[in-house]
Amino acid sequence: MTRRGNGSLGRFPARSVAMVATILTAAGWVAIAGCASRAQVAPKDFEVIRSYGFDAGVDPQPSWSPESYRIVARDAGGFVVLQEVDGNKGRQKFTSSEKRETHHPVWINEQEVVFGPKANAERVPDGRVVPASDGLTVVTIGGLKPEQKLLTKVGYRPRVGQAHVFAQVEDRMDKIDEHGDIEDFGQGFFAEPQWTGEGVCWQETPVTEPDWWTGKPVRSNLVIRWNWRRTDVVPGGIQPRWTYDGGVVATVLRAEPGPGAAWDQGGTDVVFVGGPRQAPVVIARDAREPAPHPTKSVIAVATADNRIVLVSRDGSQRADIAAGRRPQWSFDGTRLLVEHVPEPAAAAAIPSMRPDDRERSAQGREGNVQAKRLTIYVLRIGPGTK
Repeated sequence: MTRRGNGSLGRFPARSVAMVATILTAAGWVAIAGCASRAQVAPKDFEVIRSYGFDAGVDPQPSWSPESYRIVARDAGGFVVLQEVDGNKGRQKFTSSEKRETHHPVWINEQEVVFGPKANAERVPDGRVVPASDGLTVVTIGGLKPEQKLLTKVGYRPRVGQAHVFAQVEDRMDKIDEHGDIEDFGQGFFAEPQWTGEGVCWQETPVTEPDWWTGKPVRSNLVIRWNWRRTDVVPGGIQPRWTYDGGVVATVLRAEPGPGAAWDQGGTDVVFVGGPRQAPVVIARDAREPAPHPTKSVIAVATADNRIVLVSRDGSQRADIAAGRRPQWSFDGTRLLVEHVPEPAAAAAIPSMRPDDRERSAQGREGNVQAKRLTIYVLRIGPGTK
């Protein structure tokens, strides 16, 4: 079903990404075995040349531009575009004309940014659960004066890929095209599309946020739809990201959290799924938040002790980079963005969404951690690598 939205989008930039064809049913876990990496670059080949950074007064939820070294991030009353120009740090602030909330901002292209509200849904006094009312907003920042328009009346946590914006509306996912037309993509949570290609990942439960809909355990399944014919299921998977050649890396919960416990109480690992019929390979234990390099077979992860580590696709090689969380690569893989967060004691634990906890407010570590500084590490690959 397609329905009309409120606006239209500009150009989606092209990006060369190889697509792996598919069908896959997840078997057991494979720890550092099989599916050996063919990478010609190892984690140890990356060298930090220098770094620069920006302070953040709120949880920044930053995102790299798909075409440049610009970063969009949340800011009090709006968002900022951060960049380094001739060795100097630049900060351009944009304030919502309607005081609209700015959360999870991402680039559509080099000139347009889309963002949504703070929450997916809320429970109103009469007991009903309704979607957040702010919807998705697009801001065009390329001209002399920024232009703001409402793209959809409802929608949360936008993601861009396949020349569409994917967004969450309660327990369903929307797919929004360049004309603002909305297609119901189906039931599930937090769609993560390939930039190009047909692949889309999503979770069967929200895991880190309140679940008012499914009645399922917190630790459910990550669905990998390689294309419309072929699908894989990874038990306990969240935080999926597509690799440049069509594989998937994801965080996996080892166990179902107990009542009232943090969603990650049982520990988390990072896995790599190379393609159809390939078993997930554990590439980093006690880790999360994987970020695959855009052109090389190396993945950045955040460890349980808040270190950023580069790992190979088979998990056999690793290199420590810096302290921090939530790593993100720039479009060309020469810069790595890292968020620095308060000490763990300052971060509130998220209650699980088991049936007996369903009514509890849940603002998890992903939502409550207030990062105070963004650091960008400029890297080069050592001599003799390809």
